[in-house]
Amino acid sequence: MVKYLILLRGINVGGKRKILMTDLKILLGSLGFENIITYIQSGNVICDTKVCNLPILASLIEQSILTQFGFEVPVVMRTWQEINFIYNSNPYTKAPLESLYITFLKTETHINTVLQNTDTGIDAFFIKENNIYVFCKAKYSTSKLSNNFFEKQFNTQATTRSWKTLQQLYNLMNDTLI
Repeated sequence: MVKYLILLRGINVGGKRKILMTDLKILLGSLGFENIITYIQSGNVICDTKVCNLPILASLIEQSILTQFGFEVPVVMRTWQEINFIYNSNPYTKAPLESLYITFLKTETHINTVLQNTDTGIDAFFIKENNIYVFCKAKYSTSKLSNNFFEKQFNTQATTRSWKTLQQLYNLMNDTLI
């Protein structure tokens, strides 16, 4: 069995694209996922499956959500090993927790570097494979370093979580290791 973190983008925001976590668990169970745990209502799922192909799994989940709920939802997935690496590779360890975010890209960028956002001069990000560590000195909601920004830059879908949420997901995944 492989342990995965499934991240759905943009569900249950402002009453739009609503998916109850109980319905999502039932859907994933019907697709063969096991030991399904959801965290808050924003599309964070920890589960196990025997299938080891992330692109096929993500596509299967996206198609199943479209069929069952009638709208498209981008799905980004990471294995436990990837989450462990992401969590333990944070380049902003001295930054306040509330200033940190992680953007998960659906596909790899092949860029490993630190870049400054020249528009604000205060926010920064570090790209490692298909993950972007985001440091915002002000509020994330006012930063130019949004999902849309990164999707346009790298021509791929993305979803962002606060570092606090990633910390909770990391702990949940770690606690459920068999």
